[in-house]
Amino acid sequence: LFPYTTLFRSLSLSWSPQFCTTKPGKAPQNAFQCRENSFGFVVHGFWPEAADAKNDHDHPRNCHDTAPIVQDTLRKYLCLIPGVQLMQDEWAKHGTCSYDSPEEYFSTIESIIGRLHLPDVDQMSGSNGVRAMDLIEAFLDINPGLTPSAMQLNVRGKRLNEIHICYDSNLAFRNCDPCADATDKRRILITKKP
Repeated sequence: LFPYTTLFRSLSLSWSPQFCTTKPGKAPQNAFQCRENSFGFVVHGFWPEAADAKNDHDHPRNCHDTAPIVQDTLRKYLCLIPGVQLMQDEWAKHGTCSYDSPEEYFSTIESIIGRLHLPDVDQMSGSNGVRAMDLIEAFLDINPGLTPSAMQLNVRGKRLNEIHICYDSNLAFRNCDPCADATDKRRILITKKP
């Protein structure tokens, strides 16, 4: 589907308790995620990326026109990606570059999440925070084959915002490009679930 040399994919897992403290998280359209439920990690997106990209604009985006996603598909995957508009946006911007239908895109994400073990990050929250390397190691301990170079921490200020996990075209773990240093001793604050 692309004119790019090497593609990989990045799974973006948003730490929902942190998102829900932000202005967008408090908006009415995010009530399902932030007021009606108490999520931990949720999927922000599953993005195709070109290994030879020089910046974010060089990655595949908005590859095909889209129609609104049917209600049955939205309902089926709403707890995976807890926002109707987010689902529509992620399909249009990223899914269309690798998949033929929203159902194929979201079922692939569901399959990946089904194989990925998520640590109890909420138990790691505390006033002193957690070392970045301890957070990474919590994932490594329960996911054979996952390496620090296949993960990137996304921190806003000092708070955990997202974790990105990189996959190759066969959906096996691969190094992220470029790889952030995920094994340092800096302390990261984790917003506790309500």
